[in-house]
Amino acid sequence: MDIVTLLLSAVLFGGMTFFSFGFAPVLFKQLPVAQVRPLLRGTFPYYYLVIIVLSALCAAAAFMNSVIAAALLAVICLSTVYARQILMPQINAATDRDDEAAFKWLHGLSVIIQLVQLGLAGWALVLLGSYTHSRHSPKAVESSPPAMSKKTLNAANLTALGADRLAELLMEISTGSADIKRRLRMELSHSLGASELAHDVRKRLAAIRKSKARVSWRKRKSLVADLNTQVAMIVDKIAPDDPDTAFDLLWQFIKLAPSIYARADDRRGDIATAFHEALQHFEDIGPRTQIDSIALADRVWAAVSDNIYGEWDDIIGLLAETLGTDGLAALKERIVQFAETSSEQTAPDHEAFAFLRDLRGGSDYRTSQREALVQKSLQEIAELSGDTEGYIAQFTAADLRRKSVAAEVAILKLTDGQPEEALKILTNADPEFDPSAQDAWDSAYIAALLKLDRKTDAQTHRWACFETRLSGSHLRDFMKALPDFDDVEAEDRARQIVLAYPDAPHALHFCLSWPDLHTAAQLVIARADEFDGDDYEFLNVAADTLHQKYPLAATVLLRAMIDFALIEGRTSRYGHIANHLRDCEMLSHDISDYGDLPTHESYVATLRTDHSSRSSFWEKY
Repeated sequence: MDIVTLLLSAVLFGGMTFFSFGFAPVLFKQLPVAQVRPLLRGTFPYYYLVIIVLSALCAAAAFMNSVIAAALLAVICLSTVYARQILMPQINAATDRDDEAAFKWLHGLSVIIQLVQLGLAGWALVLLGSYTHSRHSPKAVESSPPAMSKKTLNAANLTALGADRLAELLMEISTGSADIKRRLRMELSHSLGASELAHDVRKRLAAIRKSKARVSWRKRKSLVADLNTQVAMIVDKIAPDDPDTAFDLLWQFIKLAPSIYARADDRRGDIATAFHEALQHFEDIGPRTQIDSIALADRVWAAVSDNIYGEWDDIIGLLAETLGTDGLAALKERIVQFAETSSEQTAPDHEAFAFLRDLRGGSDYRTSQREALVQKSLQEIAELSGDTEGYIAQFTAADLRRKSVAAEVAILKLTDGQPEEALKILTNADPEFDPSAQDAWDSAYIAALLKLDRKTDAQTHRWACFETRLSGSHLRDFMKALPDFDDVEAEDRARQIVLAYPDAPHALHFCLSWPDLHTAAQLVIARADEFDGDDYEFLNVAADTLHQKYPLAATVLLRAMIDFALIEGRTSRYGHIANHLRDCEMLSHDISDYGDLPTHESYVATLRTDHSSRSSFWEKY
């Protein structure tokens, strides 16, 4: 009975909440006010009747559990009787005789009663919930656990089965499953010691490496599980007792990558993820080993120089602590020796490849690959060693002409307190190349100007960034640096630039992100023909943002999507644009002046004339 009372009270509270904050507001949003009022007028008598019946039942049922809760529910019942039998007829009479003052007063009273009732219902629900909780406390449950708890699959219940029964179950389950058998054998090996488990892992890695069988997408999951099992054995079982052996096994594991990629379907990236996650364990295992740093440098360089599938990416950084200063120096020495190796030592290309290379302008991809490898490796070592100049030295003059590289190097120079050098590097970059890095270049350029105390030049460049690209971040910085009250004039100038910006959709993006909805609405209405109705994702968001305060601007954007879909015959969008047209109808009630734009009725009439053949659209509308 306690539960029934609680449920009835919850239904009462939920129903009142839904009607007040869900049903009625949605009606006003979806339908014209002229249609909503008669609908609600007919609905209220039934709503009040349901509340009277529910609150009376709840009060009666709650009397034995909580007298206070029962009293609260009784107040709800009686006040609803008053609202239905006395207050509601008075409200309807005031509406019928157009007595707006009386209607507002009486309607306000009904709203207050409804809110008070909601508070009382919530209070009663809390009281009944506390009572029910006390009757069904955890101690009572613990003292008499249900029989079903013994069937729950957990460690405690499985332990209760006993070792003999669990062994029998494991033998039964492992029958026919090579993966489970393999895991059980490894657990048995671990019980004999880390060296025994290492022997089994080494055998399994060798078997995987020798396998030539194609791994289809159906077998990929099993392969990934096997790989993860080997890593778990190495990291969790062997590494704590024998980190040197674990390090060697993990190295062998990563070396499997090329052979597996060559025969496996890894379009989902599961195998790549397994190798990437395994590689990260070197950072933890490496410092615990007794590996010679010079020998490790040789191993790392051999791996990095043959990193076909990217399986060894970031290995230098992961093993930086293990390599130490001597190891990093030895690694750098080997990379420099490799870079100095004459290109003549490389086997010549086939004549056909040489011919194709000459057609491309004589560029040798092998030379480019070697240079990129050397640059990346030496920069990584320089970064780990804190050698800023060594890092920068790896960039060629051609690299520094790229704005992205120039910006990166300039920031490093600024960090080292060299603003003049930073500015020189930035000004030498090719202004036409690498346009995607323009923002980074501008930010570095402004930072350099500020370091040189050229604040006026920095402000000038910030404003230029805004004028050319409507850069919001640079405009904000420009405004912050202005004296008091000057920002008002600057903001007015900025609005004029936005309104006249050649790319209207980009200007609208700026207005919404700034945000300046008033300017956004002005832009949309003044340049209604410049918005692409095919960009429905952006226009939907923009219309939704503007519809409350600027219904005409929202209507313009909705019409752009409607026109595009109908003109282009995009039948898959007909359902969406039918909803857009209904939204336009709703918004029309809030638009008093369409200006030069057609009214909603005129627009719909034009659609019916121009697109009368789009029968599937009109059926949805």
